[in-house]
Amino acid sequence: MEEPFDPYYKWLGIPPHEQPPNHYRLLGINAFESDPDVISAAADRQMGHIRTYQTGPHAGASQRILNEVAAARVCLLDAGSRSAYNHELRAKFSAEGGAIQAGNLLAENLRGATRYAILELERLWVLRLRLPAAYLALGRDVVREGRFLEELSGQYARLDEIVRRHRSLRPAAGGDRAKTESTAGQGTSYWGLMHDSVRTVRLWFGIAVFHYRHRAALRGMGRAAYAAHQAESGPEHLAGQVQTLKARLDQLQTSLERLSTVPEGHYLSPQRAAWLLLAILLLPVLLLLWLF
Repeated sequence: MEEPFDPYYKWLGIPPHEQPPNHYRLLGINAFESDPDVISAAADRQMGHIRTYQTGPHAGASQRILNEVAAARVCLLDAGSRSAYNHELRAKFSAEGGAIQAGNLLAENLRGATRYAILELERLWVLRLRLPAAYLALGRDVVREGRFLEELSGQYARLDEIVRRHRSLRPAAGGDRAKTESTAGQGTSYWGLMHDSVRTVRLWFGIAVFHYRHRAALRGMGRAAYAAHQAESGPEHLAGQVQTLKARLDQLQTSLERLSTVPEGHYLSPQRAAWLLLAILLLPVLLLLWLF
């Protein structure tokens, strides 16, 4: 489908978003121009150019624009009319500028909030997952190689205690299992089954607690070793990984602190904008949960 002909754009270079043009734009001169000679010469130039299209297929559009140029010339050459027109035009520019500024401000706030959210998620990922995993790997290597026995004697003692307490559960578990097997086939009461189930749950819970405490102790070992010896705390690939993650964590913290301040000309910091956006997104979910 052929697009409609736009005489303002084709003949005068006035794009659609500037249409309908004000008098100054129509004449091709600076806004609020007051020199009568400049205004008159610009009107003559535009009218001479538009008249070249009077005999073409768009003669009607040519005549309409000629009338608009003539009206603009009359208005701007009269001091009183020009003053009133300038007052209206300034009010229009002010309103459009305020809307554009508000739109730009909103866009900047959204960009800042998005950047803050991304950096905060990365910080939590490094702090809660990657760095503890790096400390765990370093701690396992320290224990396996038996390094820093005197300096980290407290960490080693804690680790030995955790392992010893876990091993103390194994004979009891074995005895319970043997007792259960010896009574198999003889029939058990409901309360006996419940008792066995409770003991099994307690056993598995103890195993889960052991693994949690054991991993926590190994992470503490790796953290203490790195704090005392930095790059010398273990193999290069393990200590280097901890060093890289800590440096990245410091960079993220610095960036987040910078985003927590209110930029000039703004009302909200990117940090508060991010939390406000999160609250707006969660509000419908909370309302649905409350209603249903």
